[in-house]
Amino acid sequence: MMWLLFIYRNCAELEKLARRSSSRWARFQKPYPGELARKAQAQLDVEDRYVAVNCNNADTFELRFFKSTLQNTEFYAALEFADASVRYTKAITSRDVLHSNAITWHHFKEWVGTRKYPHLLAAIS
Repeated sequence: MMWLLFIYRNCAELEKLARRSSSRWARFQKPYPGELARKAQAQLDVEDRYVAVNCNNADTFELRFFKSTLQNTEFYAALEFADASVRYTKAITSRDVLHSNAITWHHFKEWVGTRKYPHLLAAIS
């Protein structure tokens, strides 16, 4: 749930990283109250397939917002983001979010700078 919250709280930054703005295939739209909890509990909805994060698959979440690429650096930045975002949101607590605003892009970017994500760091710097 923290990971989905991080994604949807940082839409503008993710659109820059993904090199694609919202569209009908991967739209970022402000979640309505209770929507992220519903997504996290895997209550499926066919219309949810075409949002930024597709939660309709049984065992995975699909990041749909990245523009396709043949550039190695862009490809690896996307992979590193997937890994880093999961690890980052596992490492922070609700207390971190409430007291230090840890769910912001700024905090994530600082965290990435202390880890081994060279392609991601280059893409967000």
